[in-house]
Amino acid sequence: MTLQSNVRQDALILSSLLQIRGVGNHSVFNWLQQAGSPEALWNAPASFWDQVSPAKRALIQKKIDEGFNESWIETYERLGIQVIPYTHPRYPKLLKETHDPPLVLYIRGNLAALEGKNLAVVGTRMASEYGRNVTEKLISELAPAGISIISGLAAGIDTCAHWSALNHQLPTAAVFGSSLDVVFPSNNRRLSEKILAEGGVLISEYPLGTLCSKFTFPQRNRIVAGLSHGVLVVEGSHRSGSLITARLALEEGRTVFAVPGNIYAAGSQGPIRLIKNGAVPVTSGEDILKDMNWLPADEVVSFETTRQQSLLLDTLSEEDRQILELIPYDPTPIETIQAKSGLTSARLGECLTMMELDGLVILLPGANVCRK
Repeated sequence: MTLQSNVRQDALILSSLLQIRGVGNHSVFNWLQQAGSPEALWNAPASFWDQVSPAKRALIQKKIDEGFNESWIETYERLGIQVIPYTHPRYPKLLKETHDPPLVLYIRGNLAALEGKNLAVVGTRMASEYGRNVTEKLISELAPAGISIISGLAAGIDTCAHWSALNHQLPTAAVFGSSLDVVFPSNNRRLSEKILAEGGVLISEYPLGTLCSKFTFPQRNRIVAGLSHGVLVVEGSHRSGSLITARLALEEGRTVFAVPGNIYAAGSQGPIRLIKNGAVPVTSGEDILKDMNWLPADEVVSFETTRQQSLLLDTLSEEDRQILELIPYDPTPIETIQAKSGLTSARLGECLTMMELDGLVILLPGANVCRK
């Protein structure tokens, strides 16, 4: 048999077993390890299945007796979806090293996006302005090192991470908590199309027609963690799904990073908890690059945005410098800054406008401002 026919047969065998009611990925993976190959598992003697219950054994035998249904794989091919079994030469190496890798992956796009230095960026769906700003800042500082950004296409921090990667010409991979024909949330359809157009990749372990559920999201999170050398948690409550991703990453020996935040903010509780438990606190992209040894020994990555801001700070007047020191990274009413500065509304407005043009602050709706 050719490599292509072997891979196709492996995909058919593994997907057929995964279709059996009550049989999950972890069980089939264990059987595969015992049998040695999908073909050996499919042709295993009856005694091999003594390890499962009689009811499940009957379902497995029924599925084997029915044989392959090859028409479904042809449907994926027509849709431009690659079916990648665990045995495929291009199955992602990092994911293959995990203790419960998906036995079949459904892929749209460019698998090469997963072959570099991979960082998962995750967080709450209820992202704050601070969280979005920090995500954009950190990814912009990682851009010179060519990091691939992995996330879960969810609302909030995930969405911001994908868009930031695209804006800085970084490869990005979106892992679905559904099948590839079900984009969730639906308003991220344009984002998923943009990821494909820019050479990224969409990934799922679920066959067509699978909807999201409270069970599929944690499964999705293990893939996000498994594809990555490290996981960055930007924001999340103490019950956030991003903490599941962080825990799974730690179990696989991956590095977990967390962004410090306001101790009173709900979205900071997850990262604070992670930092207390040993996660690496992050305030710049350089923190990540140094910890992961992604900075070449003989060259310094240029963090252009930070450098330009440093130069601007050196040229600020004393009055402007004092105003900037009053402005936090969280959205703050401009009238609060005015009260602390003692300036007139008109004068403060002039200063803030110039600072926004220089990229030092962001003027927000509702007469609010924050540091950039």
